Amino acid sequence: MAKYALKYMYDWGSGICLWSVNDAAREKYDYPIELDSLPLSDNLKNELEYLINKHDEALDWEYPPNPLLW
Repeated sequence: MAKYALKYMYDWGSGICLWSVNDAAREKYDYPIELDSLPLSDNLKNELEYLINKHDEALDWEYPPNPLLW
């Protein structure tokens, strides 16, 4: 059985917070992993989407070099 290694990190504006770490995960899910491609509960998907959105709210999109907004 394949073991999939993932990492959790944000990428401004990408809508992604899960990334493949090993070859098995990359082959199955690609490098950035769409939440809908994983067997996650709706509650967990919603929570991850909420966290992604909260993260993206911290950036001053008009002038990104500014300090974070929170």
